[in-house]
Amino acid sequence: PMPSRAPLGAPPMPSRAPPGAPPEAERRRRPPPPRAAEAMGARSEFDFWIVLDFEWTCDEGEHRQVHSDEGEIIEFAYVIYDVRKSRVSNEGQHYCKPLHTPITEFCTKLTGISDEKLKDAGSLKDALSALDKALTEAGAKGKTCCAVAHGCADLELILPRNCRDLGLEIPPYLRKYIDLREATQGHLASIGERSTRASSLKQICEALRVEMLGDQHCGLDDSWMVLLATQQLLKVGAALHCADLDAERRAFQAGGQDVALCLDGLPYHALGAEIQQWLLELLGETVPEEGIWIVLGMDLRPSGRAIIDFGSHDAAARALSRLDGGRRMLCGSVSRWPFEAPRERLVLARPLRQQERA
Repeated sequence: PMPSRAPLGAPPMPSRAPPGAPPEAERRRRPPPPRAAEAMGARSEFDFWIVLDFEWTCDEGEHRQVHSDEGEIIEFAYVIYDVRKSRVSNEGQHYCKPLHTPITEFCTKLTGISDEKLKDAGSLKDALSALDKALTEAGAKGKTCCAVAHGCADLELILPRNCRDLGLEIPPYLRKYIDLREATQGHLASIGERSTRASSLKQICEALRVEMLGDQHCGLDDSWMVLLATQQLLKVGAALHCADLDAERRAFQAGGQDVALCLDGLPYHALGAEIQQWLLELLGETVPEEGIWIVLGMDLRPSGRAIIDFGSHDAAARALSRLDGGRRMLCGSVSRWPFEAPRERLVLARPLRQQERA
């Protein structure tokens, strides 16, 4: 995607809405294929892929019971792929009982997870222990591992926030990951595909011609689809860049030169003026108009990211610290474009990566 500064008073072009909730709350999982294609290990520098997908408590509407910065993981799912043996060595689906937020009607319709399903559920600590045990059984301990997830929310927002609240340590092997969304968008840009939207998992699979299996928003099914989509990217020779989150933060702090950050997870219809006001309320500092750049996808629609130039490294470092862990953003109005009720998102602030620097 290429950055393009949108005028503060003019709305960006609208993007396709996220896929709607599945028609049935309680759904049966279609078993994934027993084996992913051997092409996954062809040029991998890693011994194991840890493909994850989480579902968490959520709600919608003006009077929501769960805000975007309050979500608790209720399904922790993963598929472990042994690159050298070209096979899936383990998978897991662990339900976690929320401690502070309810299972709303919206959440059940979206994920199929109900209070009844969580009646005998364990904790996030149990799920992390189960993953660690599964990696040991797979022979992954002491080997090179890289996680894979769809988007930044699972591993850069929800898991860190939940672990912080519960006093849990995030395993080091979940601090390095490939973002399937960024990898797919980068691949499409490299081949000149300018009309395809690749944001939701369904859109990504359609763009890569990977058949969707199972149910959307079932964590285990989505983990398999992320694995199969990653396999397809490797098959076509796409470049996959593994973000080392801790090394990335250290490099930003030590370099002393970067003056910009990326905001990821913005509402697609967010205006520059709304971003400017949001930053002012959180940071107490005004970012000038020329410092806000909306990142557009190859289809020239907002990507959900923006580059913010703070003018100095010290200002950018202060912002990174204050926005650490993500912050809730509410934007939109029924009285102007997009003429919809305000929408709420949890927005990540992070150092720039290769796709933004390009």
